[in-house]
Amino acid sequence: MNEEIISVLRIENYREFFEIICKIILTFIAILTYVNAKKTFFSPFKNEVFKKQINEISMLYEYFQSTSEIELIRKFGLEETKILNVIKILDDYAIYKKWMTQSEVKKRPYTKYSVFIFSKEYAEKFLRLPLEEIDTEQEKVSNWNEYICINIAISNKTIQKLEELDKFINSPFLPKILKEKIIRIKKWINNYERKLMLELTNISREIPNYVKNYNDLNEVCPYLENLLNQNINTEEILNISRDILNTIEKYLKTNEIFN
Repeated sequence: MNEEIISVLRIENYREFFEIICKIILTFIAILTYVNAKKTFFSPFKNEVFKKQINEISMLYEYFQSTSEIELIRKFGLEETKILNVIKILDDYAIYKKWMTQSEVKKRPYTKYSVFIFSKEYAEKFLRLPLEEIDTEQEKVSNWNEYICINIAISNKTIQKLEELDKFINSPFLPKILKEKIIRIKKWINNYERKLMLELTNISREIPNYVKNYNDLNEVCPYLENLLNQNINTEEILNISRDILNTIEKYLKTNEIFN
């Protein structure tokens, strides 16, 4: 009798053990099935994201394909910004010499641009609260050797290009490493504009040596542009651009694919 009871208990234990093993196996199969189904379900979505990413990276690659820093300077509208502000300091000199009036300046090309950057000195000296009267006499230059370029006009093309860079930076498809390099380009452009303001002050000292009358203003313009080109180092923007292109090539492993 005892042996029969023991035998029944053993069978029950085997049955419970077998059920546990079956449950474990079925659970494992269910997990594998879920993982595989998840992969299958999200596969089309991942493929679309990958396509978007490749398309965005390709656009970025084409955007920075340039042969020289001069080409990049023109691409970002900085050449236009430079010329606008050379004209502006020549107009300031013409006003100083009384060859032009302040009202004539309102018709000049740089006044039509919507974005200007100001030096700290300009902000402290000339920016006013609403309805506060401006002392126009205070803005006049009494001694040209003390002239300071305190604000510059930024070309519309530069503003447009900065907005295009922001779109790349805000894209959910570009890797973080590329976004960081695009931010470096934006910072370089901002530093270029600040450096331009400083150098315009420096080259203004050359104007009295070459401008003896109103007609000389147009003649000296190319000379001042060349001085700016010599004094402002633009090589860094080309280096950052090449770094972006090299990073894209490494990311896509294009060299490995074709070797």
